[in-house]
Amino acid sequence: MKIYKCASPSELENSTRDGWTLEQVLSHDTSRNVNHSAPAQVVNNNNQQYGGYQSGMTVPVDTPVIVREPVFLLSKESEVESREIQLQNLIKNIEEKHKENLAEYGKVLKERDQYRDEADRRTTALNISAGAQQKLDEQKRKLEGDLAKVQKAIGDLKYFEIVGGPVPTK
Repeated sequence: MKIYKCASPSELENSTRDGWTLEQVLSHDTSRNVNHSAPAQVVNNNNQQYGGYQSGMTVPVDTPVIVREPVFLLSKESEVESREIQLQNLIKNIEEKHKENLAEYGKVLKERDQYRDEADRRTTALNISAGAQQKLDEQKRKLEGDLAKVQKAIGDLKYFEIVGGPVPTK
């Protein structure tokens, strides 16, 4: 089954691009006013509002004219039209889904940025904690070294008390 429509000359190109086929060229009569000038005497005889013009002058006049314009009868198979409508609906649905996906993507990006900021804060805190722990470890090693010296000195004193002589050196 065919679908028919009439198109003006300005619509013809877009309609044929959309799949419409030219069936027939028709004509359509319309009335238009055409601007032109006429001698003042002729106008004065027909219309008294131009009485101020003198003979030999021209006066602007609008004259109605019948113009014959072409009109184009176009047709398209209804299956093609219904398939185009289906495709337009499909495109609209895909565009809506795309908008939803973009919104979801925006949410995911925001969440990712929050996680990254939290990870940066935790990393900074861990670095500060690791620095403090490193200082504590250095102080502990120093204290252990000092404690070893004290223990050696105590051991040397005990040896001297027990043996009564100087501590042998290696």
